[in-house]
Amino acid sequence: GQITHFVAVQRDVTARVEAELRVAQAQQAARESDRKKANLARYFSPAMVETLAQRDHPLGPVRRQAIAVLFVDIVGFVAISESLAPERVVGLLRSFYRRMAKVIFAQRGSIENFSGDGLMALFGVPTPTGQEATDALHAAVHIIDELELWNAKRMRAGRSPIDVGVSANFGVVVLGDIGTRESMSFTAIGAPVNTASRMQELCRVLQSRLVVSQSLVARAREESGDRLVALQRLSDGGDHTLRGVTLPVKVWTCV
Repeated sequence: GQITHFVAVQRDVTARVEAELRVAQAQQAARESDRKKANLARYFSPAMVETLAQRDHPLGPVRRQAIAVLFVDIVGFVAISESLAPERVVGLLRSFYRRMAKVIFAQRGSIENFSGDGLMALFGVPTPTGQEATDALHAAVHIIDELELWNAKRMRAGRSPIDVGVSANFGVVVLGDIGTRESMSFTAIGAPVNTASRMQELCRVLQSRLVVSQSLVARAREESGDRLVALQRLSDGGDHTLRGVTLPVKVWTCV
């Protein structure tokens, strides 16, 4: 009744273990890819996200590049926010950002940042298209059109209309990541950005929802010709001195 011998049979499972490891690695890579795409999708159009996701360094090194810069914000937002419950304010901003992003992404633009009741968009980033000014101009006038549709919907629901100010400029800026290793963001720095930001003040002064610079208009004409439909919606706004900008800036407006 005592065991004196036994036979052991061993099966080599190396292949199975390696296969399971490869599957786990592929799943992790897919999750990482989805995470990167989700991060990029906050700023870039869906088509651009697919392109950038394939690169190890999506935005590349710091560089100088000619781009179009667009700012848009809600007029009188402080007064609006004081008249609404906080939850309604958040809902309004979400609707605003969603509508603005749809227009900007449709014109191959990217969103550099959201700031309170406004945003900054770049055209020609991260890859030059040769149509940066045209795309920005189209985005600017389409934002006005989108606002009209949104206000019509708001008024049917018994809500007050929303007004915005849009400014756009064209020029050479420095593009690159700024911040720390733990927290970085991609941005554009230079005089064209500052000018576009200061042009927001002219929306109030000239009582125009849209103010674009002569440099943007001239570049759009070079890219697409004088028959560009968006150009026909502009009126000469004259020369203006902007706070923090050395030389006067000629602008064009659109009601």
